[in-house]
Amino acid sequence: MTEHAVGIVGVGRLGEAVASALLSDSGLPALYVTPRSSDRVARLVAQDRRVKVAEPRVVLHHCDVVLIALGAADARDVLPELEFESRHRIVSLMAEMGLSELDSLTEAAGHRCRLLALPSVAGGGQTLPVHPRIPAVDALFGKTNTLIAAETEEQLIAFWSITALLSSIIMVGEVAAEWLERSGVEATTAEIYARALFADVQSSVTGSLKAGAQKVATPGGLNVMMRQRLTDAGLSAEIERGLDQVYRRLTEGELSSTRPSCSVVLDGGH
Repeated sequence: MTEHAVGIVGVGRLGEAVASALLSDSGLPALYVTPRSSDRVARLVAQDRRVKVAEPRVVLHHCDVVLIALGAADARDVLPELEFESRHRIVSLMAEMGLSELDSLTEAAGHRCRLLALPSVAGGGQTLPVHPRIPAVDALFGKTNTLIAAETEEQLIAFWSITALLSSIIMVGEVAAEWLERSGVEATTAEIYARALFADVQSSVTGSLKAGAQKVATPGGLNVMMRQRLTDAGLSAEIERGLDQVYRRLTEGELSSTRPSCSVVLDGGH
């Protein structure tokens, strides 16, 4: 619970989802949002009377905690025009702006951090990497989510890098559903079964991923055959090369391009 108003600068898809997550806290007195996207802002206003629409300067006036959900290019235009004070706690949701640049654009603010949230945060129950971990993030997100305190910004960016796999993971399901359809299964039924199959796999992995893979892969069975085929085709190596490329993009101009180690402190929600 927070006793003070919170602001969000930038209400795109992620900003709207984060706003919905914050509004689930009945103790939040007000949520100030900028009028970046009229349809999304209108939905939030209709959802909760605590939502106030204001320009960024007004948001900063009313709020000590300000979440930045802009694209990095937009942030470079907007943030220099704002007057930050030591009372401000800045939580950046931006993938492509590092802490050093954020520091320079919000120089007078008291504290800053970067939080990796995806649109699914709207429903709570998510795992959210953060660096550095500040009390404002615990107050806003720790009650209904699990926070991972990344020890370094390099670690945080490594977490951010693997989110680039989400579309590819869904693509596997798409390929499976389309293959079923070509095999004579009605399109809607193919989609339903492919979605159910992937959901069942996710729910069955209660231990490590390696243990989960072994659980569904009977020696000499169909899963082993398909996994070996994809391995022989170089899929694992290609995924690693892709992740390296994403990591380099996210660190360009900000951090060393050395590959990070990813030991973290894991804290459960409370």
